[in-house]
Amino acid sequence: MRTFLLRFFTAEKPFFMGECESLIVPTTDGAYGIMAGHSDLVLAIDAGELKYREKGASDFVEAAVAPGLMVVKNGVVTVLTEAAEADRDIDFDRAMRQYEKAKEEMLATENECIKRLAEAKMARALARLRVRSRLNK
Repeated sequence: MRTFLLRFFTAEKPFFMGECESLIVPTTDGAYGIMAGHSDLVLAIDAGELKYREKGASDFVEAAVAPGLMVVKNGVVTVLTEAAEADRDIDFDRAMRQYEKAKEEMLATENECIKRLAEAKMARALARLRVRSRLNK
C-alpha cells in the first residue's frame, strides 16, 4: 500500500513522525480520511478521536486530540493540535472526573462563553473516554 509522511505535533512536543497508510481526523463535519496521493488541503481539526495506521501495521494507533489544524501539501500531512494523548496513556478515571466537572460547570452557569468552554472540555474528555474504552476491549 502507498504511504505518506505524517508529521504530528502538539503544543508541547512532536507526537509522531513517520510513514503512514491512512489517517482519520475529527472535524466539525465528522471524520475525514487521508490516504497517499491526497490533494493539497487545509482543514480545522475538532476535539475528538484521531487514528492513523503506520506503514505495514494491521491496526490503527488511536489518540484523543484537542482542536487544531491539518495541512496536506505535496504529499506530506502535518497535524498541529493543542494536545494529544495516545490510547495507552489515557487515565480513564481522570478523564471521567474531568467530564463530570465540565458538565457541572456547564449546568451551573447562564454565561454563554463559560458554557462553550465547558462544552469544549466535555468534548475532549469524552474523546479520551472513547479512545481509552476501545483499548480495553
